[in-house]
Amino acid sequence: MKRFTAVAVLLFSLGCANKAAIETGKPVESVLLKSKFVPDDTTFYKQSTTSNMTMEMRGVSQTIDMNIETELLYVVKDTGEVTKMDIVFNKVDNSVRMGDNVSNNKEANTLQGKTITLNMDRKGKVSKVEGLEGIDFFRKSLGKPEEQFGSQFDFLPDKEVNTNDSWTVESDIQKTTYMFTGTENKEGFECAKISIKGELNVEKPLEMPGVKAKIKLKGTFTGNNWFAVKEGKLIESKISTSMEGEQEIQKESTSMKIPVYIDQTVNVKYQKLNIKDQN
Repeated sequence: MKRFTAVAVLLFSLGCANKAAIETGKPVESVLLKSKFVPDDTTFYKQSTTSNMTMEMRGVSQTIDMNIETELLYVVKDTGEVTKMDIVFNKVDNSVRMGDNVSNNKEANTLQGKTITLNMDRKGKVSKVEGLEGIDFFRKSLGKPEEQFGSQFDFLPDKEVNTNDSWTVESDIQKTTYMFTGTENKEGFECAKISIKGELNVEKPLEMPGVKAKIKLKGTFTGNNWFAVKEGKLIESKISTSMEGEQEIQKESTSMKIPVYIDQTVNVKYQKLNIKDQN
């Protein structure tokens, strides 16, 4: 069971941008939704992920609760033909509760103090992630690292939109519809508020010693992003996901299917940067 918990926590961090189409609503004052990358710019975020997973085995339910609190520094290194951005995992706290037993997630612990580097084009699409060696957390998640991190940048249409304009972004496992619903001040930034609604369908092998295992999940998610228009960066994101499916385990001639239900919330919020945060 403990090996499976690492899969649940990053389910919504999956990237989703392969193609996008704008559907135009009523003409209103437009805003440009485009990521901006400035050399040496450093942005500080706090991310909170809460996951509740329930499995039913032979009529008995077992629940696993996982919480991960992460402090992240995003540092733009280069903005040439390839934009390079470092992501520094400054602090990672996590807990896993199974009944009365509380422990840490060992895969999440491998994030502490690590730095990875994103290679992106000018629209924010990630082509390569460097520095993943020794980090099991991403290896055991469902999406490719390029997709996981790219979803923080390439969800934007890279053009001007009006209020109630929407666009759709798709990948092999996920379809998301975004809508610009208006502007709102967040943390002192004038932000575009972007609603999020989507569905996912996942099937993936699992690493379990001595057996063949895979998981199938279907689900929906909703939420909002707040994007600072002038600065060209994400200021806040709140997303909730609900999934259900089954984990199939096969050993020799014996096969067992375990119903799985997952509820997850991911909150990301911009933080003011001070000297100690950079050290």
